[in-house]
Amino acid sequence: MIWMWLVGGAFAGNVYLNGTFIDPVQVAGLEMEDVDVRIDPEGNLHITAPGYKVEVMTPATPAAFGAPSPQSQAPAPKPSTGAGYGAPVPGQYAPVTSAGSASQRYESAAAPVAAAPVGHLNPNGIAKASWWLVTEDNGSGGHQIEVLINDQLAHTLQSGSPQQIIDVSAFLQKGSNRVVVKSTSTDASGGTLYVFLGPGNDESGTVVMDKPEVQFGVGSSRTGAYQREYAIEVN
Repeated sequence: MIWMWLVGGAFAGNVYLNGTFIDPVQVAGLEMEDVDVRIDPEGNLHITAPGYKVEVMTPATPAAFGAPSPQSQAPAPKPSTGAGYGAPVPGQYAPVTSAGSASQRYESAAAPVAAAPVGHLNPNGIAKASWWLVTEDNGSGGHQIEVLINDQLAHTLQSGSPQQIIDVSAFLQKGSNRVVVKSTSTDASGGTLYVFLGPGNDESGTVVMDKPEVQFGVGSSRTGAYQREYAIEVN
């Protein structure tokens, strides 16, 4: 499984799926796999998704370049396969069934990044921008989370915070490491608030993890204090 997070800024052009203009707001929460992406000279994003078709009940109207996406009243376009697709969750792509594929991709419209060029070493001897902490909020409410690495507070977040993609390599040490994720939930609601942590690479603005070492989430059924501890090895 490959985990990917887009770390660039918000996209300002129009989006076309298999040649059809779509309103990204209406398809928030949709995931597609094995697609090609191209940005034309005008800044428009073109997605080619073999095996998917676009069904538009009422055609959407492209916005002028740089303008906000229109809040259309028309039903959202439905990229579909024979197997259908899962219900979208705000802030996270829902998986689309595709035979033989198990990869997952995650994107953020705007994700602040605290990172240094790959290849530079921290004083601990671990390469900067080699270990990442990523947060993801699927419309949750009522949660607060603290992430401690080797008894140092690495990050705090709460429901409603924008996604964070952070280089945490400086908190680690060669060999064994202890990561503790603590949450407090009061009147929880909505979707799940996630924290991922693991080794990854920043590939032209996209953080890619083969498998996060830490996968922590709290949902609407969680109440009170909760924590999990993880032991990770760093070579």
